[in-house]
Amino acid sequence: MIATAETRINAESNRLQGEIDKAQAELDRNAKHCFDGFGQALKTIFTLGISCYMLDKTLKANRRNMGTLTIAKKSFDDHTGPLLEKLKGLNGVSETLLKDALEKTKAVKQFEV
Repeated sequence: MIATAETRINAESNRLQGEIDKAQAELDRNAKHCFDGFGQALKTIFTLGISCYMLDKTLKANRRNMGTLTIAKKSFDDHTGPLLEKLKGLNGVSETLLKDALEKTKAVKQFEV
């Protein structure tokens, strides 16, 4: 049970990290400036700065997405980590309860005899 929970938690954490990596790649890909290169400069001039505005808007949206994903992963790790440790601490409880129950059952049967 604990191994399954740990596997699922690690899988979710890895999935979130993969999304963060994709967002970072998208951010790096869109991190162009209005006058990077001759073509981009001409595009900015001919569109009267509208293309520059669109690049800036896309870049800001990518940064917000990256921030949201980072906060989600940190929150997930901060909340599930301590819970998993508590669950690991309860690993031997069921075995101890079963052993004690069997001893009590045996004592009751001996008393009945």
